[in-house]
Parts: sequence; structure tokens; C-alpha cells
Amino acid sequence: MIGLCTDSTAQVPSELCTRHGIEVVPATVVIDDEEHLDEPGALDAFYGHVTRHGRDSVTLVEPSSGQFAAAYDDLVARGCTEIVSLHSGGSLNAARLAAHATAVPVRVVDPGAPGFALSCAVWAAGESITRGASLDQVVTVAERVVPQVGNLFIVGATGAASAGVELVTFVDAERQPLEPCPSVFDAINSLASRVLATGGRLRVAVGHSDPPTAAIADALEAAIGEPASVIDVVRYRIGPGAAAQAVPGTVGCYWFPAD
Repeated sequence: MIGLCTDSTAQVPSELCTRHGIEVVPATVVIDDEEHLDEPGALDAFYGHVTRHGRDSVTLVEPSSGQFAAAYDDLVARGCTEIVSLHSGGSLNAARLAAHATAVPVRVVDPGAPGFALSCAVWAAGESITRGASLDQVVTVAERVVPQVGNLFIVGATGAASAGVELVTFVDAERQPLEPCPSVFDAINSLASRVLATGGRLRVAVGHSDPPTAAIADALEAAIGEPASVIDVVRYRIGPGAAAQAVPGTVGCYWFPAD
């Protein structure tokens, strides 16, 4: 049995963790010298602090090799005989150190994507494991999906009545403006139309940042999830590991081909 592991900067939704048995190793968020695990329960406090004080006093500390070793041991205890561990950036070295001390083979892979694009690679890998893929095939699927991942975001949304919001995409973590929108409703319709125009069968994830944007994400999920071409929609929270996306008033989505 193949086990899957990643870290919290991927922002993997709990629904996918349950579906595919994914172990997520949390990073540590340091706010005014106080440490918090990068977990869903801490996100409202994170956004509350950012809204009041900005990001200057917030730092993210990558997981340690000991944390990865514990996650690998948990997968082994569940019966996994091989592990694929998907990461980017500073987490890679810690994961590789832990892999050497694990009782089963661990393939540590950088699929070439940060943030939720990494989560898309984990998602695709989980689906391939469900279909009975081998270890090499799982790694190939994870690496192959990244160039096919798209993203679009609504920024500046503070509620359903927000005006003057903008539609953007992120390329190499840099925000690229696409179009201004007179209202959040126009932004939702434009975003959904752009995603669906991609064509083919799609897997889509809809995310939101601070609590006031949850209702906007609900509306976006409804707009995107209705067509038959969208075979799977999951929800996630935009976490501090998402860098420029982790800003109050942000709602968006990632998608990739299902076939």
C-alpha cells in the first residue's frame, strides 16, 4: 500500500486527507513571537492578526525532520509499505533526512509547485493510488499535473456587496492582474466562465481567506460546480504558506484536468 505525505503549505483540504489518507505535517506560524501550528483551527486567529497589524510580525517556520519522521511512522503503522512525500522549498531537506530513517521506502519529490498547486499534485497522486498505480506511476502523475494547473483569484472582496474588486492570477507567486470588476458578483461570474472555458473534465478547488469571504466562496463553488464537466469540487482555506494569496478579502480557485 502506498502512503501519501505533504506539509501544510500545500493547504490540502481535510476532505482530500480523509479520502486518500494523506498525512499533512504542519509548519509553525510565529505571530509576535508566539508559535502556532499551521492548522485549520488557527487560521481565523492568523487573519485577525493580519487584518489588525499586517504581515510584518508573522513568520512561517518549515516542519522539522522529526515531524516528518513521525508522519512517516504513522503511515507505516497504518500498513503503508511505500510512501510518496510531496513538498517544495525548505521542507524538502527535512523530509529527505526523515526518509533515510524510515522503515519503508520513501520517495521525496518536488513536483515544482508551491502552495495549492502542490496540493493539486497531491490530489492527483491520491487519485492515481486509488486506481492502483505503482510508486513510479504515482510520482509521474504528480509531476505531470503541475504544468496543467490553473489559478484565478478575486482580490479586494470584503463581503457580498464589495465593489471595485479585481480578478488576478498568480504566476511564480507574483500577482498578475487580469481585469477589474464592478462588483463581487461580476467577478464570480467572470472567474467561473474562465475556468469552464478551459474545457474537458476538471477537478476544482475553491478557497477563501478570512471568515467574511466564506459566503463569496460558497457562491463561487455553486457557479463552478454546476456543469457536468466539473467532476469534483473541494473547499480549502488559504493559509499563511500561500504568501501573497493569504490576504484578507481573497477568494479563488485552482483547477486541473481530471483525465
